[in-house]
Amino acid sequence: MSFQKLINEDMERIGCTLSELSRVSGLNAAVLSRYRSGEREPRLGSRQLEDLLNGLNRLELSVGLSDRSAQRRAAYENSLMTKRLLLPDRLSRITEVVPVTIKELSIALNYDASYLSRIRAGKRNPQDPEQFARNLCLYIIRSASPEQKNTLMELCKCSSEANLVKELSEWMVEKELPSRSGVDLFLKNLDAFDLNEFIRSVQFDSIVHEKPTADSPDWIYQGIDGIRQGELDFFRTILSEGTSEPVFMCNTMPIEKLAGNVSFVKNWMSLLTACMKKGMEFHVVHFVNRPMEEMMLGLESWIPLYMTGRITPWYLPGNEHSSFRTCLYVGGGAMLRGESYGNRIDHAVYEIHRDPSWIEYGRTRAQDILSMSRPLMKIYTGSQKELFLEYMKKNSTLPGTRRIRSCSLPLSSVTGDMLREYLESCHTDPDLIQKIEDYRRRELSMLHMILRSGTVVVEIPDLSREEFDHHTPSLFLAPMMENISIPYTWSFYEKHLQLTHEFAETNPGFSLIANPEATFRNISMIVHEDTHAVIMKTRSPEICFVITHPKMLQALSAFTPPVQDL
Repeated sequence: MSFQKLINEDMERIGCTLSELSRVSGLNAAVLSRYRSGEREPRLGSRQLEDLLNGLNRLELSVGLSDRSAQRRAAYENSLMTKRLLLPDRLSRITEVVPVTIKELSIALNYDASYLSRIRAGKRNPQDPEQFARNLCLYIIRSASPEQKNTLMELCKCSSEANLVKELSEWMVEKELPSRSGVDLFLKNLDAFDLNEFIRSVQFDSIVHEKPTADSPDWIYQGIDGIRQGELDFFRTILSEGTSEPVFMCNTMPIEKLAGNVSFVKNWMSLLTACMKKGMEFHVVHFVNRPMEEMMLGLESWIPLYMTGRITPWYLPGNEHSSFRTCLYVGGGAMLRGESYGNRIDHAVYEIHRDPSWIEYGRTRAQDILSMSRPLMKIYTGSQKELFLEYMKKNSTLPGTRRIRSCSLPLSSVTGDMLREYLESCHTDPDLIQKIEDYRRRELSMLHMILRSGTVVVEIPDLSREEFDHHTPSLFLAPMMENISIPYTWSFYEKHLQLTHEFAETNPGFSLIANPEATFRNISMIVHEDTHAVIMKTRSPEICFVITHPKMLQALSAFTPPVQDL
């Protein structure tokens, strides 16, 4: 039975109104109304589902009905695990293999284009997911080339093309427990990441990086274990060459099997870090035509290295998909190249060359690739804070809706006098107080500029005293990149929260969403429609990322943590 039907039957059986259920459960009446209409469902394991179940249980007992709490929980949780399209991931993965536009799908499937966009973003589910998936797969397969059909068969583990429509559509709607998406885990790990703790835990200085020993100037590696060894030997080689030449890296190999070996990942990261400590800069062309989870897994492994400011990330534009996978690393007196087919990395072959003619060939190929690449993201560290603030100021003149998920309250909503009084009570250095006041005025000016031609929706942490004491937030000063942390007191937090609500009431175009369980504690994210996303990390270290790649931007836009609407 569907979640929508369960809640309507329970309310009818108990005889309660929407307002009564809202009062007892603590859930907003508008949210409950969307549950009843089928427009929205709580996530499995979310606080909203717990509050709803507790509210129904209390109302049930209050009218003298028998306790059905255990049966109710089982029924509601089962309804949230029923077959549905696993979007946006699986639809995205299919359309990566066979690129089609929303307009083409709209005509072929007879669906409104805007509704299809919401399905693709995971914000809606078709009324009949199985039929939708079958019609979609029929169209996709008719449009696919033989090579693309082979890739689709790999995706759904189909052994015969005759069964491809059936097995691909079943793969799209197979029953599966809800899981965190690749972008969800990426943001969660970025939020929790501590560069200092990472360096201490890996103990880079205690690892000995020996130069590979071999009689031949060229080495060949095969299979998964060989590939791991080849990657490590390349970095050991360039470490021993005594040069700080920039290193180029481009790798389209499937990485999940390689990353599954903890020892390899630790050594790989330590070797790259040793190269950067030596002074090397890296130009990394990321392969983004991977499934979303695999792409985000790859980017996640680069988080510690991005924090150094010595990595320039790139990507190749276009939706081309190839079953041929390649690898090219060159710089520091060595070249690593490799190839495989599809996901068969166990059959891959890598080669390391140290001959100058091979290295020159590798550099030429690297320049060709870079000339066709675009920046994956712009990374701003402390030395570039003015550039970042200027970028944000320039962007504030552009129209459109900005959605902000913040780990703290916006500094622009507190008054200057109240902020100064609080900073002085914290014995803050007078020069730092001046800098913070200047930044508050700058942020407020940019916000007013944005509201002239656009709208701002801000998700803020609306914390209980218990949650506040458990995870005390700090003033949001990340864009200043001053490496400072000024925690709230409960009294000042309450006052600032009230001022933020008043700011929303008096500034048209500025609205709030309250989250009683702060989505992030160490990062804030701004998504400006289809133009860019900004991720600002508040500490360890303070760093800002500006992301414009369409696929990453779509994933960040679709990221929807559980919240309670105001």
